[in-house]
Amino acid sequence: MRIEAVRVRKDVRSSASIAFARPVSENIDYMVNKPEGAHDDLIAGLLAVASVYAYSDIYTFAETMVETGLGGGAEIVGIANAIPEMFVDTNAYLIQTADKRLAVLSIRGTRMTNISNWFGDASIASVMYTTSSFVETFAGRIHGGFLQIASVMMPSIYRMLKYALKGYSICAGAVRENAKFQDCVTEASWRGEMNRPGTEREEEPGVAGHLPPLPPENAPNKLEALYITGHSLGGALAVLMAATLRSPLSEKLRGIYTYGQPMVGDKRTAERYQPKFGHKLYRHIYGVDVIPRLPPLTMGRFVHFGKEFASSHRGWVPRSGAVTPVCTGTGAAVLGLFGLLQEQLIGVPSLQRLPLPYSLADHKPLNYLYMSWADFVVGAAVPMIG
Repeated sequence: MRIEAVRVRKDVRSSASIAFARPVSENIDYMVNKPEGAHDDLIAGLLAVASVYAYSDIYTFAETMVETGLGGGAEIVGIANAIPEMFVDTNAYLIQTADKRLAVLSIRGTRMTNISNWFGDASIASVMYTTSSFVETFAGRIHGGFLQIASVMMPSIYRMLKYALKGYSICAGAVRENAKFQDCVTEASWRGEMNRPGTEREEEPGVAGHLPPLPPENAPNKLEALYITGHSLGGALAVLMAATLRSPLSEKLRGIYTYGQPMVGDKRTAERYQPKFGHKLYRHIYGVDVIPRLPPLTMGRFVHFGKEFASSHRGWVPRSGAVTPVCTGTGAAVLGLFGLLQEQLIGVPSLQRLPLPYSLADHKPLNYLYMSWADFVVGAAVPMIG
C-alpha cells in the first residue's frame, strides 16, 4: 500500500466560478444539499472529470479538481495498492473539501499499459461474495477479478473514509496510517500549492516523531455527503465500494456516478443491492461502448442494476432497462477493435459510416468527459456519438 497526500492552498481560485457562475462554496453546498436518488448533470460533469483524471498523478489530479470547482483548501489523498501476483494494481484519490463537509472518492480504471489490470479484468470466473469483512450476508456471485482487486484496496480506503467522517484531516490520517504500516512505501506529506518549485512547504506532521492524534471515537460526524465515481474498472470498483459501506458512512453516500462501467455480479447480487443503493447509482454509457456489455454470456449470467444514462445530442438521457451482455468475448473483442480502427479510416467514408453494434472506441475516457462537461465549460454542442 502506498499513500500520498496533497493539501491545496486555500487562496487558490477556481475557474469553475466562471464556468458555473457561482462561488466555489456554492458548488460544494450544491453537492452537499442535493437529495439522493436524483441524477444531476452538473454533478455528473464534476465527477466525470474526477473519474478521468484518476488516471493521472496526484498533482495533476489536484490541480484539475481545483479548476472544476472543489476549491482551494481541499485535501487529496492518493491510495495505491500493487500486488502483481494477484493481478492487483489500483489507485484511488479521496478528496476532502476545506470545510470537511464533502468527500469524493475517485477510483482509477484499467490502464492500457498495465498487464496486472488486464489480467484482473480477464479473471471473470465469478465467486461467492460471502466474506464477512465486506458484507454480513450472502449477496450473490461477483466477478472474481473485480472482487480480488476490491479485497486488497478497500480496507485502506475505508480507513481514510473514517477519518473524513469525523472531519479529521485526511492528510494527517495518511501520515498516521503510513507510520502504522511499516512495510509500505511512505510518500505521505503536506505540501504547498501543487508542490511546485519555489513554493513553501508546510510543516509535515509526524516527521519529528510526533504523530497527529486520532480523532475521538465519540466525535460528531462532520462529513455530510460522500460521492463515489470511476471509469471502466474504476466504475465496477466504485459499485463494490458502495456495497461494502456500513452505517454511518452508508448514510452519507449521496451518489455513485460511473462511466463505461462493466457488470459486477449476477441477478441475485443486483436484487440485493438495488434496494440498498440502486436508486443513487447512475451508470453512464457513451454510444455503443462495448465495456458495459461485458462480461459476455459465455462467462456467466451477469446483469446491471441502478439507473442507466445514454449519450445523446442533448447530453445524458435516462434509458429504461439496461444494456445486455454480448454473447462471446471473442466477438466483442473483434468488433470492439474494429470500432477503434474505424475512427482512423477518414479516407474510407463507407467504412467510417458502417454501423456497429458495439465499439471499443466509444470507451475512451475523453468521450465521457466531453459528453458530461462540454455544456458547462464552453457551452459547446455535445460531440458526435456512435
